[in-house]
Amino acid sequence: MVVAPDAVIMKGDFAIIDFAGTVDGEAFSGGEGKGYPLEVGSGSFIPGFEEQLVGLKAGDSTDVNVTFPDEYFVKELAGKEAIFKVNVQDVKRKELPELTDEFFAANSKCKTVDELKADYKEKMQKHAEEQAEADYERALVQAAVANAEFEVPEIMVEDRVSQMIEELKMNLENRRMNLDAYLKYTGMDMEKLRANYKETALENVKTDLVLDAIAKAENIQVGMEDIDAELSNIASQNGADVEEVKKIISSNGNMGLLLANILRRKSARVVIDGAAK
Repeated sequence: MVVAPDAVIMKGDFAIIDFAGTVDGEAFSGGEGKGYPLEVGSGSFIPGFEEQLVGLKAGDSTDVNVTFPDEYFVKELAGKEAIFKVNVQDVKRKELPELTDEFFAANSKCKTVDELKADYKEKMQKHAEEQAEADYERALVQAAVANAEFEVPEIMVEDRVSQMIEELKMNLENRRMNLDAYLKYTGMDMEKLRANYKETALENVKTDLVLDAIAKAENIQVGMEDIDAELSNIASQNGADVEEVKKIISSNGNMGLLLANILRRKSARVVIDGAAK
């Protein structure tokens, strides 16, 4: 990004702002910032805030009047009207290079603009075909599951919900967040989070039970070649060593889950291949 002298803020610009907010004339925690790079139009601030910056220039000051959403994660501010005194330090814009044959020859495997366009077109077409095939195969499995009528034990659904929440916690931790902060931000408690996951958990468990039944009926087996291929695939996706991946999965007690996933994919393939005949 580069500073755009005398530029008028428009959507997509980065406004470098100082701001100080008040509610009922009183400052509140988190309502002040200095030199904050706000991308106008990103929706990262309170609804209505960014739109009021459009048309301003570096050096301009204004009062931004907004209302916190009723579901705002800080309950003390939810539904309250606020005034932010804003000063625009600078306006920055993304500076894109001229798209020439020379640029692409120096920065990509393609030598010309036309060659790049052809390459992207081929990749997009391949992706669309793969997505269409994946959607078709998913629909076949879903149809097989829908045709199976049976009661799913509640304990299995609750266990799957717990598993999904554990996966959420891991994903949040990878992004340096935690579950408590996530719940506060989304305005949910654990009970509501579990309720939100329940329908998906039910469908997942039902799908697993149907695929397990198919595996049993068709005497589908998981061989060492299947396991080795799966471990190699996981290692490749994560840029890790196969033996390292195997050690981690074993130490976490997830080898059984790995085998079950392989078995169910092979069962799904039976359904898909059967529909193609």
